[in-house]
Amino acid sequence: DHRDLHSFPTRRSSDLTHDIFDGYSINHHEAKDLIAQAVKEKKSENSLSLEIADMLAWIDSWSKNEKWRIVVIPSNHNDWLDKWVRLQQGHKDIKNFELFIELQRVLFNEEAPRGLVAYLIDKYFSSDKVLTLGRHESFNRLGFELNNHGDLGSNGAKGTPNTFKKLNVKIVSGDKHFLYSLDGAHGVGISTHKDMGYNRGLSSWTKSHGVIHENGKFQHLIYVDGKFTNFF
Repeated sequence: DHRDLHSFPTRRSSDLTHDIFDGYSINHHEAKDLIAQAVKEKKSENSLSLEIADMLAWIDSWSKNEKWRIVVIPSNHNDWLDKWVRLQQGHKDIKNFELFIELQRVLFNEEAPRGLVAYLIDKYFSSDKVLTLGRHESFNRLGFELNNHGDLGSNGAKGTPNTFKKLNVKIVSGDKHFLYSLDGAHGVGISTHKDMGYNRGLSSWTKSHGVIHENGKFQHLIYVDGKFTNFF
């Protein structure tokens, strides 16, 4: 892999995306729920090929802005697609069986070292427009390590804000779906609606983004009714 992760001559900034693939069409939380599967079929929401096409269309529209390059952070939702194939969860999925076989071949031939979502994105976009990262690659900007979704912690444990604040580098994560700042560890919220089907009860999720300014300062942007306020 000869990509230069840090050279960025043609655009001013990077736009990082976590969980670019949702996995709703093959959501393992609902795999054994007969009613949920029937409703998805009725609404045509169980087609993996359509979900992938929607993802690629969104990336295509967003990547047309010459001010930034999209950087796809490896995330647990992206990993769902690999698990769907590796754990053979798609072998009885008639709707998506043909695609399951195709993706099985890709993994068998070791053609997706950064995962299947990254593989599909790389088929359509050059790394100058859309850069996909692997779990073990560093993407550091102005002293912040940005290639950290936040689902993985140390020594096999789940990632937590308290774990990340102890690191010797500033870090930004997106897995927890709520914003936080603890010492040099920062977490951002979501960019979608809050009801995802698998979350129940009270919620701490926030619609928020994070910005790293040229002076090395991190800023939270909190969205309410389509408008944003800020929090340092």
